[in-house]
This record gives sequence, structure tokens and C-alpha cells, in this order.
Amino acid sequence: MEGEQQQEMAAEPAPSPEAQGDGPKEAVGIASNISDADALKILLEMKMKRRKQKPSLPSTVTELSTEEGSKVYVVGTAHFSDSSKRDVVKTIQEVQPDVVVVELCQYRVSMLKMDEKTLLKEAKEINLEKLQQAIKQNGVMSGLMQMLLLKVSAHITEQLGMAPGGEFREAFKEASKVPFCKFHLGDRPIPVTFKRAIAALSFWQKVKLAWGLCFLSDPIRQADGRKVLRSSIREFLCSEAMFHLGIPTTRAGTCVTSDSEVIRDIFYDGNPKKERCTIVLRIAPTFIRFGSFEIFKATDEYTGRKGPSVDRNDIRIQMLDYVISTFYPEILQAHSHNNVQRNAAFFREVTRRTARMVAEWQCVGFCHGVLNTDNMSIVGLTIDYGPFGFMDRYDPEHICNGSDNSGRYAYNKQPEICKWNLGKLAEALVPELPLEISIPILEEEYEAEFERHYLQTMRKKLGLIQLRLDDDNKLVSDLLETMRVTGADFTNTFRLLSSFPADSDPLKLEEFLDKISKQCASLEELKVAYKPQMDPRQLSMMLMLAQSNPQLFALIGTKSNINKELERIEQFSKLQQLTASELVSRNKGHWKDWLQNYRVRLEKEMEQFGNSDNWSAEHVKIMNSNNPKYILRNYIAQNAIEAAENGDFMEVRKVLRLLEKPYEEDLECYNEATEGPEVEEVGAAAAECSSASRRRVPYSSKPPLWASELCVT
Repeated sequence: MEGEQQQEMAAEPAPSPEAQGDGPKEAVGIASNISDADALKILLEMKMKRRKQKPSLPSTVTELSTEEGSKVYVVGTAHFSDSSKRDVVKTIQEVQPDVVVVELCQYRVSMLKMDEKTLLKEAKEINLEKLQQAIKQNGVMSGLMQMLLLKVSAHITEQLGMAPGGEFREAFKEASKVPFCKFHLGDRPIPVTFKRAIAALSFWQKVKLAWGLCFLSDPIRQADGRKVLRSSIREFLCSEAMFHLGIPTTRAGTCVTSDSEVIRDIFYDGNPKKERCTIVLRIAPTFIRFGSFEIFKATDEYTGRKGPSVDRNDIRIQMLDYVISTFYPEILQAHSHNNVQRNAAFFREVTRRTARMVAEWQCVGFCHGVLNTDNMSIVGLTIDYGPFGFMDRYDPEHICNGSDNSGRYAYNKQPEICKWNLGKLAEALVPELPLEISIPILEEEYEAEFERHYLQTMRKKLGLIQLRLDDDNKLVSDLLETMRVTGADFTNTFRLLSSFPADSDPLKLEEFLDKISKQCASLEELKVAYKPQMDPRQLSMMLMLAQSNPQLFALIGTKSNINKELERIEQFSKLQQLTASELVSRNKGHWKDWLQNYRVRLEKEMEQFGNSDNWSAEHVKIMNSNNPKYILRNYIAQNAIEAAENGDFMEVRKVLRLLEKPYEEDLECYNEATEGPEVEEVGAAAAECSSASRRRVPYSSKPPLWASELCVT
């Protein structure tokens, strides 16, 4: 093959026969007084005796014969595989070959003698100097790609706990034990291969590859379909919590835990542990999803993927008929003589239900975590509780799923991604419902229904029930901005607003400002929240790309991510110069400005109602019945999980009882799964970071600082 390279390497000297514990019993050693020729003859005889006439070979080995009668054994391997390493060792031991050839070139020969720790260190130490050298030798695109591939190699090594090329190292080691075995490198030089591969890609393919390599940090999953106690408790508690919050959801009937165990690497950090398998009984009218209709999807022109039941229009029609007749009978009755009108009415109702559902999520700070089409219910239910989370500190870009590195399913993206999923459902319903009918429905209905329901619910959360004013939307958006800049706890801030004094007494206002400032993020919490997340080396590479090739930098879409990281670094730097008292004073200033506008709005409500005393009671009642006091915060769930994993399910039951009455005022109790002799003030509890110093805190308090370290994947 053109450019092919075969290079012989000096293998380590073969050990003496007596040093080889698995050597033939007849050859116990070679006398020291015999000639070199005789010694070589003995070694050759030993090798031939050890070579099996009918070797027992792994299934990955292909045996070939040459015209001269020689045997060639080709071992199919993977670069990250323990089984491949075992296959190589067994084949060499069985065959005792004259020559071992590995698919390596001289540029990668160093991996043969490096251990895995050294290889990982080399792969992770990607600095500006290495990048500049790679670009100088190979050009901007090839040099950048080379460094990014090295980064990916480090990521996979870290995830799997093994470095690439283990089969090559085992081959080198075993070949050195076989007398007269020559070891050869047999691959084209990697720079040649790499340049040709890059040159064969179109510009857009290069952009896509660079983008994927640059931000690849997703965990490597090995799914076995088994659910564990940890995730089952989370789903059980959250589905019941959502039901009692009044949000459409599947229900959880029970959790059944077995003695069976599976291995799980919870945080994908190379520290797996055994966990008990658990089954959750899910209850819902149906579990048909948007994605159920995508099994008929034709081949995608970009990905080449297609549904498993492509062209089975008969099944799609049957499933659509079943869904409408069973779960939307009123639509079937209204449009029994026109299937297109029936299907359009069905899609309109699914769109409205979905818009209302996600509006409810936004109003309680719920983040789903994985909003693909398979996790969207055809009847508008919250379904498939995985890496979900209720937002604590208000952050519109909050990401609850630790694996969602791009923020695709962030809190503020949920309405947008649900609409996108509806668009995919529309595509899947063709030709039963043409796109020229479904897309206008989606555009007309979704945003309008979402905004209507969202503002209606937000008015109730603020106690605005008498009047609907045009300025209410701005009042809500200004509130959320105030919560953002002060780092206010989403749930507790809304709950606390029911106690805001509507009169203009300055003393009462100051008391309220003291209360609400305690619901804002502390200086320590903000430092944790704004701690830079991107590897400095990765950031340096991206900034260098922005300077050397701004067009490519703009096209691959990294600008927003880089800007966010730079903003994070700037904010973190400012926090280092800020004192706790200065932060509290600044927060009170922000809240005072918004509360003045809120008071004016409440005065209009009071005037409309007439009786101020009756209005105040009704106002508080409405607010407290729309702003939960208790939600399933991550740290509450985690404490219940830890107790259950130790055989104590009392904490799970206690949390469940609390979540069944989320709006009740008089259910206050303390999280006894945490330890400590006395109850701490919320602000002090938030300052406790290590698990060893956890204190008992009310279930309704904002989370302690140690909870910020919890990661859900």
C-alpha cells in the first residue's frame, strides 16, 4: 500500500527457559558450556514444542495461509478493551509466532513502553506550546484537530480507566518472551493518514468534527436497562410531588427493591460501586410518546438514520386512530367524518397541553433534564424522571443534568425545546396530517397558549387576581431579573412575598428586606456558582482559534460558550473583592426598587376589591395556594437516598408525606437525615460545606452550601 511502513523493532531478549514458568517440562535449562549454535538449536526446539499444532484461538482471530504454506493469524482488536488484550496474549502464547506485527507507526511507538498513568498525563497536558507546535507542523486545521483528538483520548481514558493501545503493549510484551520472534511496526505514518483524512472532509464536515471534539465530555454509558434504588427513589418522590403541585404527570405506585446488584459509575469519574436494583411502578393513562410516531421515520439525509418501521403507514394510521379514539374521544366525535380535520384538532390539543405543561414547570422552577421526543407524552404529562431538578437559586440558564454540557435542556430553553419536539411530532404525522396544516397550528397556538397560561399562573403567585393589566408581564420579568442579580431562592422568594406589607411603613419594609435578603445567595454560594468551569487549556485553544481563524470560530458556534466562560471568570474575580455586608446592602437595594413597583400594583388590587382586610386575607390565601413551601430539592432527595441505601426508609416516607402537602404552612419539621446537635439559621446552614459538618435544617430552607456539590447525571 502506498505510504505503508513496516519497521522492525528490537524486542527484549527472551528469558531463559527456566525463568519461563509455563515453558515445556523437558527443557529445564541450557548448560553454560555448550556452543552458541547448540543453544540456538535448543531454543528453536523449545519454541516448536510450545507451538500448538491446533491452537485454541479466540473468536476474534482469523487464520490465513500463504502460498508458501505459512500461517498468518489476524487478531481483531479494539484500542480500549481488556478482552482485546487477553485475546492478543492468548494468541501469541498458543501460536508462538516468528513475527508479530502491530498496527503502529514510528510516531506512536512510545506508547509501547509507557504505562497508562504516563499516557493519560501526556494526553491531558495539552498546552499552548504543544498546540502552536502542532499547527506549525500540520497547519491550523490539522494541528487543531490533532490536539482535539488527543483531548478526546484523555477523556475516554479517564472514563474507562484504561489508556488506548493496551493490545499493542501486550503484544510487545508477549513477543519478547517468544524465542527468535521479531516485532514489527506495520502502519502508515499517522501524520500522512491524518492529513489525508482531513483533506477528504468537506468544510462543513471539518467544522462539525471540530465542534464535536472540542466539547466532547459526555460520560460513556453502558446501559443494561436496570434501574437502581437511587434513581428509583428520585422518580418515586418527584412524580408524586408534581402531582400534588397540580402539574400533569405520571404517578408512582410503589418501589420494589431486590437483592440483585449492578455496577454503576455514578459520576462517571472512574469510581464505580455496586447498587441495588429497584423497580418503580409507573401509572399513567398511556405511555405513548412523540417518539412513538418516529419509528416510521424515513432515512434522514444528514444522519442516515431511519425508524425501525419505516414505510409501515398501516401501523402509523392504526396507532393514530387508537390515540385519538381512546384519549381524545371528544375530538373523534366532533370530526368523525373528516380525518384530516380530526388529526388537525388532535395536534392542536396536544400543542396546547404541552404548552400549558411546560408553563407549569417554569412557574415552580422544575427542570426536566432530558427533553427529547421519547420523553414527551402524547397526552401532555410530565414523563420519564431522570436527571431532573428543582431550581434553587434562580438562574434562567440553570442546567439540572450534569451530562448536558451544551445546555440544550436548560431551564430557559424548555419552552423552546418542547416546541421543537412538537415540530418533530408534526413531521412524524405526515401524510395523515400535512405539514402545511400542522406547522401553522403550531405557530398560532404554542407561544400564545404558553404565554397566556404562564402569566395567568404568575399573577396568582403574586396575588394579582382582581385585575389583568398590561404591565403585569413587565412586573414579572423585573421580578425574575431581581431574583437573578441577587441570587434569590426561587421557591422561597415567591412564598415569602405573601408576607410583604402592602402599606408604606418604612420599618415593616426594612424588616421584610432583612427576610428576603436571607433568601439571596451568600457570598460563599456565589463564589461556588461562578467558579470557572472550562479547562484553562481548552479556553486558551478556543481563544487562539478566535484570533487565528475567526470565521471558523464563528461558524462552529463556540462564541456564546466562550463568552459565558469569560463572564464567569470576570464575575468570579469581582466576587473576590466583595465583602458579605456589601453584598447584602446591594441586594437590599435591588429588592427595594422592585418592591416599590409591586406595592403600587397591590394598591390597585386593593382598590378593586374594596375591603382591605378581606382583600389581605384573600390575597395571602391565593398566594400560599400557588407558591409551594416544600419541593423536592436535590439535597432532600439525597439525604433520603443515603438513609434508604443503609436500610432506613423512614426518611423517604417522611419526605413523601411532606410533598403530598406542598402548600401547607404548619408542617414544618427538620431534615433529620443530616446531623448536628442544634438547628442552624438558614444563612449559617448555607455556609456549611463539608458533609462531615452538616446540620439539621428545615425542609423548607434554601439548600446548605454543601448541596451545591451534588451532581445529577
